Amino acid sequence: MTDIPEAAAARRAAFDAEVLPHLDAVYRYALALTRETADAEHLTQDTFLQAYRHAERFAPGTNSRAWLFTIYRHLFLRQRARGSREEPAGDVELENLATVVVLSDLKDQSYADIAQVTGVPVGTVKSRLFRGRRLLEAALVQYARGAGPLPAAGGAA
Repeated sequence: MTDIPEAAAARRAAFDAEVLPHLDAVYRYALALTRETADAEHLTQDTFLQAYRHAERFAPGTNSRAWLFTIYRHLFLRQRARGSREEPAGDVELENLATVVVLSDLKDQSYADIAQVTGVPVGTVKSRLFRGRRLLEAALVQYARGAGPLPAAGGAA
């Protein structure tokens, strides 16, 4: 006969070993999206609390990082929906583009993992990544011109 508390403790230890190494990655992702330290800390804490509450839903050996990013994204979107009922459509689109760029270029997630986290098809991920990178490039060029490293548009080099 197996000792149920020992089995539960072993499962919890395995869960901790697989999930806790991603704490910093989830926090950095949260900080990239919220741009506020307190909000990032709060949502990261909520993400891990939610993960622990639903540990039985996690299949050991699967992509725990993508699972945590999915939990975080759902919490983030729920918080945003509560805070701003009339968010402009352009802000939502920019947020979608930023999420994909952050997950791909900063968090090194695959297209499939990003699709899982965001709940959209891989083709949509690729499209958003292309558009998000283009917008980021334009914003960086504009910033660099304003800061001085690049000549003004149409100016001599």
